[in-house]
Amino acid sequence: SNSAPVLPDRCPGMYIGRAHLSLKNIIQLNSNYVTLPLITDQEDCDGAMLMVSTYPLRKHKDPGEDLVDVKDLLGKRIDLIVHVIGAKNIPEQYNNTVYCKYVFKHAEKDVYQTQEMFGSNPEFDYKKRFAFGSLTQQLADYLASANVLTFEVLGKATASDSMPPSPA
Repeated sequence: SNSAPVLPDRCPGMYIGRAHLSLKNIIQLNSNYVTLPLITDQEDCDGAMLMVSTYPLRKHKDPGEDLVDVKDLLGKRIDLIVHVIGAKNIPEQYNNTVYCKYVFKHAEKDVYQTQEMFGSNPEFDYKKRFAFGSLTQQLADYLASANVLTFEVLGKATASDSMPPSPA
């Protein structure tokens, strides 16, 4: 039988780093700026980071105001921004084409992706607004879960996947 070769789980010529993020701050009406270490299974590729900011579009609570009680938000519309700011320390051998994509847990078919950039410290500045029509306790628990967002930063050694034409 002509069985297909088993592909290695890492693509040669590519860097893939992953990070997870909770949106617990959204239901606390706080903004959150984080620098996430990108986890990769490739050797010699540690040290890359992704900078992300998430914030609600409702009024932020005033400094000194008590913690927001989720019960006060139930039934209200929740709007939030996910701002993929940039990455740093992308391995030089993979920095010809760098981009970031992310998904929400349980909605992985909807992929949000930045533009492709060049360099080890790309500034994506990619903002997207999301709205949830009515906050339920279930949705609040979902937003507060540790990996509601999964980010992947991908870096390629070459600008395009196409192989150069072979000489005739």
